[in-house]
Amino acid sequence: MKPENYFNRGVAVGEGKSSRLGTTQRKATAVSPEILAAYAGTYETSTVPADTIIITLENVQLMFGRPGSQQKTPLSAESETVFYSKTIGTLQVTFVKNSAGTVTGIALRQGASDSTALRK
Repeated sequence: MKPENYFNRGVAVGEGKSSRLGTTQRKATAVSPEILAAYAGTYETSTVPADTIIITLENVQLMFGRPGSQQKTPLSAESETVFYSKTIGTLQVTFVKNSAGTVTGIALRQGASDSTALRK
């Protein structure tokens, strides 16, 4: 599925949860290091100007960052593909895979704002 199609379904991405993030307590789950490694990479939005997001894997922890910024935000797994930030309360990152299982992009949700980014 293409990342941009996630927000046209009427529910938040992943597990069919309500789109009102923060209304339920999130519970972190373990994801294998091999899967986490597959998510590491650079993603670019189609917005003008384009926004670049860098996902890194540091000590079995996914980190969300932007070029030129020293600050990185740790991401916690809610499921195998849905991650959230404990420090940026409304940030949700969903990794999107094609039918072959290759990560092709991410769907981002922060508050009422939804966007997508393709893997570079």
